[in-house]
Amino acid sequence: MSFPTSRVFQQLCCGIWLKVATWLLGEAGTGKTHLAIGLGVAACRQRRRVRFTTAAQLVNELIEAKNKSELNRVTNRWTRYDLIVIDEMAYVAMPEAAAEVRNARR
Repeated sequence: MSFPTSRVFQQLCCGIWLKVATWLLGEAGTGKTHLAIGLGVAACRQRRRVRFTTAAQLVNELIEAKNKSELNRVTNRWTRYDLIVIDEMAYVAMPEAAAEVRNARR
């Protein structure tokens, strides 16, 4: 993982990146989660709504909501956040039901 320049890091801390999807990619143990949590805390200090979850937790929540016919309510709740940090994306094998949930929203 290459770390951002000081200018880019300052922009990240100011929340400029909140307007687009931002990915932190790198090998295990390089500090991606630490940096993501720090950016989440910075966003909270700017009074932004932030949610931190793992990919597995998110997929499980969406599948459970679909099974209870509550998918629209749950996805609408997620849209209220200014920042959603989804950690451990590479560690989750997406089950077939996850693809069904994604396609149900289209």
